[in-house]
Amino acid sequence: MRISVLLLSLFFAVSAVAELPPLKVDGRRLTADGKEVRLRGINWGWWHHGGTIYTETHMKQQAEWGTNVVRLPISYTDVANKDGSWNEDNFAKLDEVVRWAKKHNQYVIIDMHVCVGGQTIAHYVEGGRNRIWTDAEAQRRHIDLWRELARRYRGEPVVAAYEMMNEPTTDTAGRKSLIDLNRRTVAAIREIDPDKIIVVSDDNWSASLGDGVEVKDPNILYTFHFYLGDLLVWAGNHGEDGKKLSGTRGWTKFELPLEFSGDIKAFSLLLRSVRNSGRVWFDDIKLTDAKGRILYSISFDRDTESFFVERPPVTVGAYDEWR
Repeated sequence: MRISVLLLSLFFAVSAVAELPPLKVDGRRLTADGKEVRLRGINWGWWHHGGTIYTETHMKQQAEWGTNVVRLPISYTDVANKDGSWNEDNFAKLDEVVRWAKKHNQYVIIDMHVCVGGQTIAHYVEGGRNRIWTDAEAQRRHIDLWRELARRYRGEPVVAAYEMMNEPTTDTAGRKSLIDLNRRTVAAIREIDPDKIIVVSDDNWSASLGDGVEVKDPNILYTFHFYLGDLLVWAGNHGEDGKKLSGTRGWTKFELPLEFSGDIKAFSLLLRSVRNSGRVWFDDIKLTDAKGRILYSISFDRDTESFFVERPPVTVGAYDEWR
């Protein structure tokens, strides 16, 4: 009987999944237990909203592909209620993803994709865009949210890093406002979690890294985003000549000529009004070839099932069937 118990105990000890060691920045290297690590992973864009819901099956699948990290974007509205309390139901969803990651040996980078008040000209939240750079209350709430995230995930090695904000764009507020908020947020996180990696972005959609963005902390990763090459093409035609619009105007026809390489198999159409005031409606959309032949035609009057609201719960993109 004693031998059986020892054998059983040994079986469980060998079968248990080894816990991932915490990641650390060591000079110019990323390490775990002193060994250099290269992160390979997937960005779970809007992972818990309609149309892009990820499950443990996806975590298992990416692990089988050889990944070791998931970047998990969240909006402040996911975990913070309007009254300043925390949304425990949504925090539970975050905790669930961390459990999946732990089970399948994946690190998690928590990415604040939409900040309080909006950190880019594109994010419309709580009545405005880009308010975080000039609104002291929005900055306070942003820092408080990171304090709370640090409190909950300090000591959890699977949560490898805190990415303070995705692709900030200060616009007229100036880059100094970002540098200042970065440093204040890092200091607040360090009061609670002295060990976790913190990811720092620079201005202008994180398109580069410039002088002054450095934070005096040994455990910082700096990130920049690039959208170049044939795999991704951003094409736009606002039809507004860079002017801000307001008030009422009639229906306006916009035409956008595009050239696609021969290996393009799919593309998505995004309808968005940026830097304007008021409400905007979109209607008939036609795709024609160079000879004017209609390849595809769609209308909000009859084909609403073909459209979905971009990135809910951001309060844009609502379909009004009476217009």
